Amino acid sequence: MKLLQKKIYKMIFNYKKKNIKIYSNGLFTDFYDNFFKKTQLRPFFYILLFLIFIIFLQNPAGAQQAASSTSAGEQRFAEKGLKDNRYFIYYLNSTITNTGTEEDKNAFADIIKRDIVSQFFYMRFMFAESFDQVRIVQENLITLYHKKLNDEINVSLSLLNILAAETIQSKDSDARQYLRLGYRNIRSAKIEIGMADAFKPSLYSMRLHKYIRAMKQIKEAKRFAILILIQNNLPPEEKLLIKKYNFDIISDYITKFSPENMLTTYELNHSDSYYRYYNGISFFDMIWEKPDLENYDVFKDYLEKSE
Repeated sequence: MKLLQKKIYKMIFNYKKKNIKIYSNGLFTDFYDNFFKKTQLRPFFYILLFLIFIIFLQNPAGAQQAASSTSAGEQRFAEKGLKDNRYFIYYLNSTITNTGTEEDKNAFADIIKRDIVSQFFYMRFMFAESFDQVRIVQENLITLYHKKLNDEINVSLSLLNILAAETIQSKDSDARQYLRLGYRNIRSAKIEIGMADAFKPSLYSMRLHKYIRAMKQIKEAKRFAILILIQNNLPPEEKLLIKKYNFDIISDYITKFSPENMLTTYELNHSDSYYRYYNGISFFDMIWEKPDLENYDVFKDYLEKSE
């Protein structure tokens, strides 16, 4: 084998001296056409390629490198997905905690548990399995976000419509401006939702980012509705004294100015617009404290397979 290699190298070297032209950039021209096709070395060229192929198959380094690259890619996708899901879940948590129905809370509980499982798989270096769960979480989040966004738009519109007639009749420019801003935010939220729905269905992360933008705008619309309530009832001399409304000041004015039958509604939506929990308990934290994964189907399947 070594003797054959020496002969090939010698013939190539001698031929290069005589026949190969070199451009200024150092590249050989027409080497294959002039050398292998017009000489008797063409069979040796195929034999050499075959030997290189055999050596590559016997050496697992190439396969190991490919497997390592695949694992690194799976890890990167899973890690980014887990970070995104924390963000997506956070912006839905207060809405589900404060205004979610039993059906909404069951769906959200499943999302949280599956997110916990995906984090568990990631810590076990099961990156592909973790990413599979990440995608399912995002798919379920899209369904729940879409439902809750429509519910929240209806709530915000209801709050603004209740106060609209009194605001339009008043001469308070601030209250009128809050009303315009509230309706503008709802209109913008609908546009964001439409854009998200127009994305390719498999672009889960991009759609959820748009849904979050819509959710933020709807919560701002709720804030404007509550500010209208205060502005319509606040004495003129007090309006001049207040430079900035914070959460506690607004809470006090809600208690003072809201009708008795609307007090709970205003207080609940005030808390929700600041991503706070009306009863002081986060639904997300409740599930994390007692996830009960032993009875969760995805985790049970994993335990059965690992036994």
